[in-house]
Amino acid sequence: MKSFLRICVLAALAVSSVCACTKVKTIYIQPYNNTTHEECEALRQAFIEKALPILAPDTFRVEILPVIELDDRLKNDQMSRYRADKINRFERKMLRSLPRGCTIVGLMHQDISCTKGDVADYGILGLSFRGDRVCVISTYRLSRKVDLWKLMMHEFIHSYYDYAHCPDDCVSCIMKNAYGKPDFPHEYELCPTCRHALWGE
Repeated sequence: MKSFLRICVLAALAVSSVCACTKVKTIYIQPYNNTTHEECEALRQAFIEKALPILAPDTFRVEILPVIELDDRLKNDQMSRYRADKINRFERKMLRSLPRGCTIVGLMHQDISCTKGDVADYGILGLSFRGDRVCVISTYRLSRKVDLWKLMMHEFIHSYYDYAHCPDDCVSCIMKNAYGKPDFPHEYELCPTCRHALWGE
């Protein structure tokens, strides 16, 4: 895994020179396991076309890192799925070598989990810790692939902007708390309350 990490860091630093010159923050899509470059490119294009206009007060570029095969030590005790919190910790180590302000979004097809309340191993779509600038998302529980950019945007906003869920639970807001039942088909924007909280609009 260390060799893969070196490759990813070198690839990221090659792009970082542009990031540093233009002061544009970079979002790195990090594919894991059997996630293909073509799938990452499709997500990158969807995010650029649909998410970046919503984030318009800020400017980002989106790049794809080389695929990494995750170590089995990042799985749960039963070895049945990956622990998202362990992946986040792995990503934080990668982040140390990246330019300040950049963010890693891990992408995978396998199931991921975390501890939620009394449930020690709860299956989830994605996980990020506010302000950490790392997150991981999985297609395993996603009903429609067309909504993947919304999942990425949701976790990215948590991790980059240190922002919680929509306080109004607005039906159309991408930052709406799913409460275990995501409703991406009805989510397509940031509501006025969230936009004001993020940018003072």
